[in-house]
Amino acid sequence: MDRHLQAVSDKYGIVFEGVDAQLQRTETERGGLLAQDAQPELVTVSSSGIPAFLSTYIEPTAIDILVAPQKATTIVGEETKKGDWTTETAMFPVVEHTGMVSSYGDYSETGMSNANVNWVQRQSYTYQIFTGWGERELDRMGLARVDWANQKRKSAYSTLNIFQNLTYFFGVAGLANYGLLNDPSLPAPIAPIADTSTGTSLVTWKQKATDLENGAVAIYNDIVFGLYTQLDSGKRDCRVGHEFSDDAGHVQRFADVHDHHQQVQQKRPRTSQRELPEPQDRSRRSICNFIR
Repeated sequence: MDRHLQAVSDKYGIVFEGVDAQLQRTETERGGLLAQDAQPELVTVSSSGIPAFLSTYIEPTAIDILVAPQKATTIVGEETKKGDWTTETAMFPVVEHTGMVSSYGDYSETGMSNANVNWVQRQSYTYQIFTGWGERELDRMGLARVDWANQKRKSAYSTLNIFQNLTYFFGVAGLANYGLLNDPSLPAPIAPIADTSTGTSLVTWKQKATDLENGAVAIYNDIVFGLYTQLDSGKRDCRVGHEFSDDAGHVQRFADVHDHHQQVQQKRPRTSQRELPEPQDRSRRSICNFIR
C-alpha cells in the first residue's frame, strides 16, 4: 500500500477503501507512471500562426464603378438656366420667318418678309435627394480608410446627374416637360423599310441583324433609300448662286432664296448684311442677306 495512505490510516484511522489499485501500489511498484498523466490531445485549434487579415493588403484609393456617359448636354450643345426654383411655368417665344422675293424693278414694290410668333409653355419639375450618415457609421468606415461622407455626397451628385440626363431625353411624365426623343413638336420619325426576303417581316435593325445572308443589305437600304432619300427630298431651302454686275462694275454673289418658311428653334442661322455700292443710275440701294 502507498506509504502516505498507510500513514494516514495508522495515525488518524482513515481507511481509503475502494481506492484505485494503482494508488495502492508503492512508488516503486508504480514505476513513475504518475509522470505520464499529460493530456494526449491539444485543447486549442491548430492554426497557421497569425490571422490571415494581417497578411492582406488593402488599397487606400477607392475605385469608382463607371456608369453610362451623360451625353444629353453634349448633343444639345449647351445647358442654360431658365428661371429659378420658384418658377412653375416658362414661356418661350418661337418665331417663324416667312417671306418671298421677286425680280427687281425700278418701280416695283413686290417682295415681302413677315414673321409669326408662338408662345410655347413648359412646366418645371423640382426634384430632391437626401444624404445622411451617423458618427459611428463614419468611424467604422474610417477603419477601412473610406471617406464615407464624401462618397455619399458623390453618390448624390451622380444620382442627380443621371436623372437629369434621363429627363433631357424623355422629359417628365404628366407634365408639359418633354425631352429630345418625345417632344410633340418634333417631326415624325423615319421608319425603316420592312424586309420580307426571309418570309418574315423584319423591321428593326436588331431583327435584320439576325438574317446573316441579307441583313447587312437590308440595313444599308434603310440608310440609303430610307433615311438619306427622305432627308434629301425634304429640303425646304433652295439656294441657287447667281452673279450680277451693277453699273459700277462690281461683281457680287448672293443667294437667291425662293419662297420658303424657315422655322427658328434654339439655334438661329447667323445672318450678315452687306450693303452694295449704290449704282450710278439707281435711286435706291440694294441689300443682300447672306445666310451661313
